Amino acid sequence: MSFTAIEPFLKKAHRKLISIQAINMLYRNLYLFSGYKKLSLFSRQSDFMERKNMVEYYEKINHKITNVSLWGIENNSGNIIVTLIELFDHNKTDLKKRIYHRQLSGIALKIRGFLDGKSLDLSKIPLRMDSFSDFERDILKAARSIPFGKTVSYSDLAAMAGYPKAVRAVASVMRKNRFPLVIPCHRVIRKNGHWGGFHGEQYGDAVELKKRLIEMEKTKRNCPDLF
Repeated sequence: MSFTAIEPFLKKAHRKLISIQAINMLYRNLYLFSGYKKLSLFSRQSDFMERKNMVEYYEKINHKITNVSLWGIENNSGNIIVTLIELFDHNKTDLKKRIYHRQLSGIALKIRGFLDGKSLDLSKIPLRMDSFSDFERDILKAARSIPFGKTVSYSDLAAMAGYPKAVRAVASVMRKNRFPLVIPCHRVIRKNGHWGGFHGEQYGDAVELKKRLIEMEKTKRNCPDLF
């Protein structure tokens, strides 16, 4: 095939590449203005492309407070790191196709203990964080440090992470948190004391669950003998 025949396709591909680069640069500049250190619009897509070639293990917790689904992969040392946590029954994973891993089952037991009001510390659970931007990791790390039974506002969390002027961007990171309960975004509320959203929703079952988790933790902290 001659160059003349394929030249239109090459030009189209080049224009598309330039558009992608321009969009990424636009998003990067916008979020740097809000406090981000780096951001790629397509980081989630590249993460998916990498993950699809890995064996992903799955566990499900059925609990009266909320059902929890866990996914994890092995790192280079053969240890499990959690890649995703979902609440409720939003996923349709077939339990018959579950790939069992002893370490992931142990993590599931810790989370069940938390929902039972018995496990207060989930900070040792390993999470896969390499696909996040520096800004996102800073916010998630700060959120993970919020003590059991305590709440902070979104502006408090922004200051804790070192980005006091990026409150909206911080709220966005909490809204898209891939590790609820383990990274306790339910402990982040509005400055006026209202609950705020949870698990990507602003009302309904998700917010009721947030309220229930906060009240459970405060009761456990103040009256430990009740559990």
